[in-house]
Amino acid sequence: MKSKISKHVLIILLTMITIVLLLAACAKDDVIIEEKIPIVSDDSSETYPMTIVDKFGDSVVIEKAPNTLISLSPEITEIIFALNAGELMIGRSSYCDNPIETKDIQDFGTLFDLNVESIVEANPDVLFLSSMASEDLASNLKNQGITVVILDKDSTLEGTYAYYQTVGQVINRNDEAKALEEKVGAQIEAVKLAVAGLTPPTVYYVVHAAEGVDTTATGDTFIHDMITLAGGDNVAKDGTDWMYSLEKIIEKNPDLMLCSQYWDTKASIVKLEGYKELDAIKEDRLYEVDENMIVRQGPRIGDAIEVMARLFHPEAF
Repeated sequence: MKSKISKHVLIILLTMITIVLLLAACAKDDVIIEEKIPIVSDDSSETYPMTIVDKFGDSVVIEKAPNTLISLSPEITEIIFALNAGELMIGRSSYCDNPIETKDIQDFGTLFDLNVESIVEANPDVLFLSSMASEDLASNLKNQGITVVILDKDSTLEGTYAYYQTVGQVINRNDEAKALEEKVGAQIEAVKLAVAGLTPPTVYYVVHAAEGVDTTATGDTFIHDMITLAGGDNVAKDGTDWMYSLEKIIEKNPDLMLCSQYWDTKASIVKLEGYKELDAIKEDRLYEVDENMIVRQGPRIGDAIEVMARLFHPEAF
């Protein structure tokens, strides 16, 4: 009888031990699984401080995600708003006029008439300068304790995407910058598809025209890239540094021309000697465009390329 009871007790004990071991194993597995789950944090401290190299080769340290910004660059102002960071803006330049919300932001003047004292008093976390700003101005602001970011990526259209990325990194909007790049890239791809296989018209883009002075989008500029992507053949592609000659324009006699819609530019061009003899002028193929959309390497370049394409190839749209 004792041996029978002992046998039952032994079976019960073995069963209990097995259950305990199984539970322990499960608990151990749970710990391992839990350890593998990544901890997601919205803390930007892992990104900052960051160091970027500016236009003049200086290293600029961004200590933390900025809460206040001043932008004296119209294209960067547009990018900031496109990255859903407009609420960080506490100052702008007189030329920062897009989007409409910029009108409610304090105006600190232009690069040629800048209220430096007021900027220092406002003490933004980051100040974006236009690529046209001088090294002296940048140094003056830096020496007064302002974190200055001045970029220069104007030579190619790809530089526009670099603007998105760099501004996104500085202001802690990396995901938004990636989304903006994808959106603009998709716009441009759609235009390329629409004009593929069509004969490109010869095009001349008038940046400035006056007696003896002719500036345009030469082959080493991002606007040249835009003309090409829009299905045009830039007659000034053999020029450099935005400079061209009236003699060459007359010689090449472009199929159509583009100029700014501001400051009565078209009205003055059609009266100029040499220009008024061009077929594009005589046959009213000098088209006014929103110059700000084109010359600013901002979030509207996809729109600008489509505007050009519709003028070059109306049959494709």
